[in-house]
Amino acid sequence: MKERALRICLVADLLAFLLTYLSYEVLEYYERLESETHGFSVWPGLLFGLCFMVTLAALLTTLIVTLFWRREAPEQGTGLSPE
Repeated sequence: MKERALRICLVADLLAFLLTYLSYEVLEYYERLESETHGFSVWPGLLFGLCFMVTLAALLTTLIVTLFWRREAPEQGTGLSPE
C-alpha cells in the first residue's frame, strides 16, 4: 500500500515537473512576443507561478509519504527478506 502511494507521488512529481517546464516555455515565448509587440500579459507569469507551486506541493507530499513510510518500516519489517 505504501509502495503504491510512493509510486503515485513520484508519478505526480514527474507530471508536475513536466507541467512546470512547459509553463516556463510558454512564459519564455510570451516574453519574446511581448518584446516584439510591446504588449504585456500577466497570465503566463501566473501560470508558471501556479505550476511551480503545484510542483512544490507534489515534492512536499512525496517527502511526507517517504518520511511516514520510513517511520513505520521497522515495525512492519523492511520487506527485503522473504517470509
